[in-house]
Amino acid sequence: MKKFTSSGMPRRTGFVLLVLMFFCFFLLFFYHRNRITEYQPQPIISEDSLSLKIQNILDQLRRNIKHEMENYEFPNGKFSRNISNLDDLLMEKGGRPMRSILVADWRTGSSFTEYFIDFNKHRRWIYKHNQDLEPHCVKQRDLCSDPIFLTAVCRLYPFQSMKFVRLSLESAQLLLEDEHLGARMILLVRDPRGIMQSRRRLEWCQNSTDCSDPQVLCNDMVSDHKVAIELKKKYLHTFKVVRFEDLSLDPQHKAKEIFEFYGLNFHSNVEEFLETHTKNNSGNSYSSFRDSKRAPVHWRNEMNFTEVEEIQRVCSTAMKLWGYVLAVNETHQKEFNPIVDNYRPF
Repeated sequence: MKKFTSSGMPRRTGFVLLVLMFFCFFLLFFYHRNRITEYQPQPIISEDSLSLKIQNILDQLRRNIKHEMENYEFPNGKFSRNISNLDDLLMEKGGRPMRSILVADWRTGSSFTEYFIDFNKHRRWIYKHNQDLEPHCVKQRDLCSDPIFLTAVCRLYPFQSMKFVRLSLESAQLLLEDEHLGARMILLVRDPRGIMQSRRRLEWCQNSTDCSDPQVLCNDMVSDHKVAIELKKKYLHTFKVVRFEDLSLDPQHKAKEIFEFYGLNFHSNVEEFLETHTKNNSGNSYSSFRDSKRAPVHWRNEMNFTEVEEIQRVCSTAMKLWGYVLAVNETHQKEFNPIVDNYRPF
């Protein structure tokens, strides 16, 4: 299986709860299937002796969740989701959370975090993005690297979302096959020229053939297209493909479409987030503030034609499958629309 990474959402907006991070979905999925074979660190807190302090933290999180969900609009049959109250989404009440999966690649328009639990042991600042856990992780240094505690926390949440980066769609489909999870999955695709232009700014990527070689990227894109065709037939309502360019050029409409697919309420705070994060570029390479209209095509002016031609040479098949137009020469590259309009992948 290929290496994979993930991250949670950058912030909580209103009562839309924090998207849980990699370890939540990962631990719950593999505990259920009894398939934890690689990552089994010794727990700091034993399963049968959680301290009163830990119980107090869990109780506080329960209260926070209940408060945040007071005005939530449950699907009540919409979007094929028969959910009418909070208990329907809570594992400890016998319910099943809404589980949303995003499968992508490096620099396809998603944020990036690496080896999350081990990575975070000595980087407490990372929890500033999780307003529920951050106060407790700062006060108790080892708490948020303990899988037993994290599993207990994850089981409290009605929404569990996960992002895979560099996991083949062939491997990711196992999550769709497990009916117990009830997950819905989106494959995010991007023009390989835009991906490679974005990757070349990252020093760590240049030292990894798996990241810096367009041939590797486009072989995966061809493979994913083949698998995606079958998944779309088999999982009509739980699998979807989204191109980064389509989302960037029409963020409001596409975001609503994505939320509807996942069965989530498109709250006004989400609209506000889109308004404030899609108008201007701001921050470093991992920032979520981007001019969404320029993001899909800025590679046209930031790469010379020799670079583009080399990518196209090894990526022409993948580009044709996913609806991207070849640049003919340097003049054409600066002016043309590289995206096939009204593209339908299958």
